[in-house]
Amino acid sequence: MSAIEANDVKLIAVIGAGLIGHSVSMEFALAGYDVNLNSRSDESLQRGLSRIDSTLRGMMEIGIVTSEQAESVPARIHASVDVRQTVQSADVVIENVYEDLD
Repeated sequence: MSAIEANDVKLIAVIGAGLIGHSVSMEFALAGYDVNLNSRSDESLQRGLSRIDSTLRGMMEIGIVTSEQAESVPARIHASVDVRQTVQSADVVIENVYEDLD
């Protein structure tokens, strides 16, 4: 097994669409990567995608991103509740799953 070079990364899988996962997905999509975003339910995926949309609108309002940059993000993020499908072709997998330590 050889090391992967940064330029070889095309698809990033993000497991968990909650408080951190949706932000991680958005940032990678803004950087031009395709992202497979996974969560355990359609409802949590939709919440994560909604948060991404809301964050992007806020970032546009204060000039952090352009409208073109913000509009490119949804096409780069592919949401799924099927974890196998999410990671199948990924070059990198990032886990952001909520942990209940109690």
